[in-house]
Amino acid sequence: MRSILLAAVLVGVVPAPTPSPEAVHAGTSAMVIAVSDGVTSATAGDELTYTISLRNDGADGSGPLGVRFQPPSGAEVTTVDHDGLREDGVATWSVDLPAGGTLTLTVGAKVATLPEGVNGLAGIACITHDGVPALCATDMNQIPGQPDIHAVVEGGPTTTHRSVPWLAIAGILLGAVALSVGGFVLIRRRRAPRSP
Repeated sequence: MRSILLAAVLVGVVPAPTPSPEAVHAGTSAMVIAVSDGVTSATAGDELTYTISLRNDGADGSGPLGVRFQPPSGAEVTTVDHDGLREDGVATWSVDLPAGGTLTLTVGAKVATLPEGVNGLAGIACITHDGVPALCATDMNQIPGQPDIHAVVEGGPTTTHRSVPWLAIAGILLGAVALSVGGFVLIRRRRAPRSP
């Protein structure tokens, strides 16, 4: 068994260890990523240019980082700058930002078809570690003629009001528990035998 393991190590088939969540967090905790194509709506046939902005707010260099851009469903990556790669329908880069450094990447995408059942087109840019997304940003475009992606359902609770009923229910439940405990203690005291 030892000889097999040694041979595997020598030929390099043993995979590299996966970085811990703490190591991934440390590598991206000072990083900032944003993405925008400068428009608010898009439809079939549109050519979009996404700008991915990266910034290292840390006191140390970022070390090697991957950047990945996933175009919206139905869109195809057409151009990639800064020696990025275009494969399997996505754009990728390898970057290394010094402390306080910034970098702007650009990727083009063409909307070929509109996916069914969606109201908007989302382009997603992520900083990755070993191909795994660690920090992401999204740009969303409205599809004309579809329901507003920012609309609140009429007659439904808003985010502000939604918390009020739950707070009221929680208060009622806590009150009921307090009364039950108090009643139980009172009954126990009444039933407890009195010492002579």
